[in-house]
Amino acid sequence: IYNREPYARDIIGVEPLESIPLEEATAFDCQRTTLRHPRETKGLDYDVSNLSNGACCEPGGSC
Repeated sequence: IYNREPYARDIIGVEPLESIPLEEATAFDCQRTTLRHPRETKGLDYDVSNLSNGACCEPGGSC
């Protein structure tokens, strides 16, 4: 839905690392109110997005 108008011009979509077919997807637990650790959904050994060394956000960087 966010990849279509009226949202598409304001959202940068990020494709999943691994697509899950709709017939294999489980329902999202909407009753849960506690914060989840990102590794709960990404996996305990997920480290792909941990590539920052901080250099780009240092003064004079290109953030």
